[in-house]
Amino acid sequence: PQIAEAYKVICLNCTSMNTCKSVYSRIVSELKLKTLSHSEKASLTAIEKYVDSRTRKMILIVLDELDQLCSSKQSVLYTIFEWPARVDSRLVLIGIANALDLTDRVLPRLQARLALQPTVLHFP
Repeated sequence: PQIAEAYKVICLNCTSMNTCKSVYSRIVSELKLKTLSHSEKASLTAIEKYVDSRTRKMILIVLDELDQLCSSKQSVLYTIFEWPARVDSRLVLIGIANALDLTDRVLPRLQARLALQPTVLHFP
């Protein structure tokens, strides 16, 4: 009960996404945000405005099967992993994947910025 009071919790299974970019519209839906259109850009703008708002609850996003969001340029994954490191961010991200080296292998640019280096937890 305490987490629900302090955080807006969003749990998404990425295997249910039609495209990797549809994660944005799902997050917009879960946050009950209004957008001017249903475009990826409108969804992304609404999410980032919410994340940066100091007057909103913290957001805990849990993305299960995170590796399903992999694409050729990884732009969606990089964007999502950058949200917690934004200056006024109110977001905590938990990504669940079967591959322990997912962030090292698929998202090598995260290692270049200390604020973006994820903590990897191994559950044997």
